[in-house]
Amino acid sequence: MHPAKYTRLNKQWKSFLGKTGQVVVSTYIRVAGSEHLRAAPYSLAIVAFGKNRKELMGVGHQRLEIGDKVRCVLRKGSKKNDSDPLEYQLKVKKVKQA
Repeated sequence: MHPAKYTRLNKQWKSFLGKTGQVVVSTYIRVAGSEHLRAAPYSLAIVAFGKNRKELMGVGHQRLEIGDKVRCVLRKGSKKNDSDPLEYQLKVKKVKQA
């Protein structure tokens, strides 16, 4: 990712980091393009945070389903190769139900 784009994106993180939302739409990606090849398989979801909605990846290989409660967390992003710099991403993690 271009450094300027990365900087713009991480300025938005503070408004979502730690917030809890609900999965509205989800899919499980088994085969990914070159940008996310090392992350596959992974969930991709649209999450509702009140009136706001955001498209986010799930943490690890966790399967997200419609209606799941999730929390925004900061995780390492996948790298195309070992020489790329380490980037972080905003992702969602299931919230354990009591």
